Amino acid sequence: MKRIYAINGSPRKNWNTAELLDQALEGAKAVYPDREVVTEQEFLRDRYEEYLQLWEGFAGNFFGYAGHYYAFDTYQFDDYNKYVSDWFSEAEKATYKKQHWAADREAAYELGKKVMVSMSHRKSK
Repeated sequence: MKRIYAINGSPRKNWNTAELLDQALEGAKAVYPDREVVTEQEFLRDRYEEYLQLWEGFAGNFFGYAGHYYAFDTYQFDDYNKYVSDWFSEAEKATYKKQHWAADREAAYELGKKVMVSMSHRKSK
């Protein structure tokens, strides 16, 4: 069975990046529903010994298909009342998220589909 590996590089494993990554995986599964999805946490927990070997082949085999999406101005803290920060305005962040988050999620979903389609075209050549 072919696998889809999802790697979240964010230090906040359950925040914005994780949510957008989940949407990209949903898009990928929409194109290839029979693929096994393996998240970073599952992979590291269940298959740690394979981890280093996988990375040796990743650069050449995977990054040729990689896609990227940039989401900006996302929340920085879970509770702004716990922090003093002159850099971020919770009100501005909330307004931006309300206006853009649905589009960011949809773009991540479409990215997942696009990556899977590009993989299938590359393998068929």
